Amino acid sequence: MQIQEASRIVPLSNLSYLFVLVLAAIFLEEILTPLKYLGIFLLITGAVLISIKDFRLSFGRAFWWIILTAGFYAINSILTKIFLNSVDFWTAFGYRSMGMFIGSIPIAYLFVGDLMKTINQHGKRVVIAILASELITAPGILLGVMAISIGYVTLVNSLQAIQPFFVLLLTVLLSVFFPSILKEEINKSTIFLKILAIISIFLGIILVIS
Repeated sequence: MQIQEASRIVPLSNLSYLFVLVLAAIFLEEILTPLKYLGIFLLITGAVLISIKDFRLSFGRAFWWIILTAGFYAINSILTKIFLNSVDFWTAFGYRSMGMFIGSIPIAYLFVGDLMKTINQHGKRVVIAILASELITAPGILLGVMAISIGYVTLVNSLQAIQPFFVLLLTVLLSVFFPSILKEEINKSTIFLKILAIISIFLGIILVIS
């Protein structure tokens, strides 16, 4: 996100659906109908369209970082579903939360100096923002694991493609009303492409849930 705009980066995480689709077919034997695969294709197409800037794909360092991120998300989803086939929901969620905590320790240790420096510069706002972010994220993770425990992991992950719509909506609203917080590039060609992307995403969702 330091390299590229938020509304271009976050939707690219939808590329994890490609990895989930392949891995779920191999390890979970999740084979869907042609219409549902078409829906997933439209979802991914919408994600790619949002990454286009002035009719050119914005490939760069940010793109390759998000590809790596998408791969990790996909592996996480597959392992969660495999685990849920053996244990109950709360046990799976508990172990997942424990793993996230343990995994965050070395990262926190490496960057604690930078974090403290940022807190000293900006005060309590940083701490409040971090805590608010995690409080919002926690129920999202909980509901995500719950959804995976009920349905196909391929479909559950695909339906999360609604996220780009909210990212686009929030970034546009902030850019218009609070540009000091976040300034997003807004012009006719950009809006046109993003509208096409959102239409593709919603058509994909209709096919996936049909």
